Amino acid sequence: MAVSIGSSGSTAVPRDLPDHELLRRFEPVIRFNEGEYFLPASVESFVAHAELWERSGPGSRSRVAAGGELDLDRLVELTDGHAARHYLRLVSARPTRAEFYGWQLRRDRPRFRAETRLGRVGVLTRLVDAGSRMSLLARGRTPRGAQAAAAMLDRDRPDHGDHPYYGRVVRDGGYTVLQYWFFSYFNDWRSRAYGVNDHEGDWEQVTIYLVGSDEEGMLRPAWVAFSAHDEVGPDLRRRWDDPDLRFVDGHPVVFAGLGSHAGAVLPGEYLITVRSDRYRRLTGSIRRVSRYLQPWTHREEVPSGLGIPYVEYARGDGVAIGPGTDRAWRQVVVSDRTPWIRSFTGLWGDDTNDPFGGERGPAGPRYERDATVRRSWSDPVGWAALDAVLPGTSERREVITSRIEELADENRRIDHERTRRRRRLRAAEVAGVTDISDAMQDDVSALAELAATATHNADELSRLERALSGETVVVHPHAHLRHRPLPLPTESKERRRLLSVWATISTPLLFALLALAVASGGPSIAFLAVNGIVVVLAIEAFSRGRLVSFVVRLALAVVVFAIGSFVVLGVIASWRLAVVAILLATAVMFLGLNLRELRRS
Repeated sequence: MAVSIGSSGSTAVPRDLPDHELLRRFEPVIRFNEGEYFLPASVESFVAHAELWERSGPGSRSRVAAGGELDLDRLVELTDGHAARHYLRLVSARPTRAEFYGWQLRRDRPRFRAETRLGRVGVLTRLVDAGSRMSLLARGRTPRGAQAAAAMLDRDRPDHGDHPYYGRVVRDGGYTVLQYWFFSYFNDWRSRAYGVNDHEGDWEQVTIYLVGSDEEGMLRPAWVAFSAHDEVGPDLRRRWDDPDLRFVDGHPVVFAGLGSHAGAVLPGEYLITVRSDRYRRLTGSIRRVSRYLQPWTHREEVPSGLGIPYVEYARGDGVAIGPGTDRAWRQVVVSDRTPWIRSFTGLWGDDTNDPFGGERGPAGPRYERDATVRRSWSDPVGWAALDAVLPGTSERREVITSRIEELADENRRIDHERTRRRRRLRAAEVAGVTDISDAMQDDVSALAELAATATHNADELSRLERALSGETVVVHPHAHLRHRPLPLPTESKERRRLLSVWATISTPLLFALLALAVASGGPSIAFLAVNGIVVVLAIEAFSRGRLVSFVVRLALAVVVFAIGSFVVLGVIASWRLAVVAILLATAVMFLGLNLRELRRS
């Protein structure tokens, strides 16, 4: 077994290879985290265990088939033509207490310790996360015990050592696309690693993009894309020569997250930020105020919405499946003509009615939960934002020449239009027209826009002509990435333990101090409690290397509070005093602005 980093060796293959051989040649190696319960399994075994349910109306559902009554053919027969109305429920009964403890005590049960999770996230995050977990009591969620029941079903299935992938080959836009779909009985990110959600069933994918010309008769891998939590477009894919990528004899290595099974390029622990748009306006307003008061702390654009960071464990120190490992893939070739892929539009897991969607079972490889076709299935090239990327050098000259001709034609039209509008303006000048009409003003504006477009086109033409002459531009493998996920830095065991202990006691301590401040009978105790809260927050900031930022923000908060208190007390005591203070502050502000302008001039 040859393991390489950032280099896959000689990977060109004949263009006329059958689909199943293409899939076999580039099938990935997946390295799971130690303690993973749910490895890729067959859909046949899942369907054989599951019940089939149908939603017949709001809040109304009925069982169509009991566990043990289904296979893939029967599933298609019962659901074909009923869009997004059915779902498969794996766990119909929770395990008994004896079964649960018996499963926990088994020596062959995979073990995992999330010892770094509390120490990786801040106190505010822990508060928001606690609120999110409490909301599970009110919204639909995967029942307690479902993880254990699913793990026991997965462990006891007759084909437990069978690990299939469902492979598909698509040719579109000059790319030969190899899709590898993997199914697991359960996603237990929340129960297993304190992540966002649990749900029955889980579909993940790895997609590889091959390029090559008919003249060459060969195909070479150019890009690879993994399923990811919050990456979209260009951030989904990596160039085949990316130094971050690892290979085993030319097969890309994927590091699967514990419980979630999302793919990572590098092994390690990641801080994954899950964003909600429910509070987008509020968080946007807070960020704008913060950017105004502290411009030095906002160098990068932050996505909208409330972000809650979670730890994703993708160490790759557990079971490995694929070439060069002791577990091999079983290949299953699928397409749009595969009946269960095409006909079953329902959910591959229990429908918990979670309004956020995170605790509901997923739809299959072809569909979204609303029965619309996934973009990654219908348009895998556009899904990874490759529509604008040349698939190879063979089309290079044709594309450049075609674009040069388009720009030349556009510039000729621009020259003609500029000449026409200039003549009209000059004719008005010769005729002695002094008042500019709306039509003449439109001509003036249009001439400015046409001149800017002509300049832009000339710049593009110059670049294209250099490219056509053979001049090449070296582009770094990471140039297309807007966000490059990196594992968290490794910390000493002592520091991890210290942060975990502090994270365990800091949040309860904050609430205790708040309770003391509210319940205190005198101002002295309340003052001490508030000071205690500040000290706790200062220790939290220091432990995460943000003490300077905390001090600056605390000073700003004190200043804002003092000014607000002065204004309120002034209004209460004497409105004239408050108005005088506001006017004097305005005068000082304008004096400062005028002096700065005078100094610059």
